[in-house]
Amino acid sequence: PRPEVREEGLEKLVDGWERPKTLDHADKRTSVGVILDRASPEPNFRAVLESEAAELTRIGNSFMIRHTEVGKIKIGSIEHIDFLFHRMFALIRLLLRTTGREG
Repeated sequence: PRPEVREEGLEKLVDGWERPKTLDHADKRTSVGVILDRASPEPNFRAVLESEAAELTRIGNSFMIRHTEVGKIKIGSIEHIDFLFHRMFALIRLLLRTTGREG
């Protein structure tokens, strides 16, 4: 697909990542904890998921993906956009499948 379509796809996934954060509790941090606990009761892998969720949230807030205000970092490569798309997709898919929300 065209680069702008791929950029839009990443934007939609990053936007979509905000929705599951409120499924189990009104407080996003609490809700993410519940989701991650359900996704992996094994503590070591749960820590991996927590780290990935935090990092993807940080990326979504730091880079010019959802927001274009001053201070956001532009992603300069379509390969980087694709990389972030696949990371975000994989996390969302895993969390939806392991918590019984895949539809």
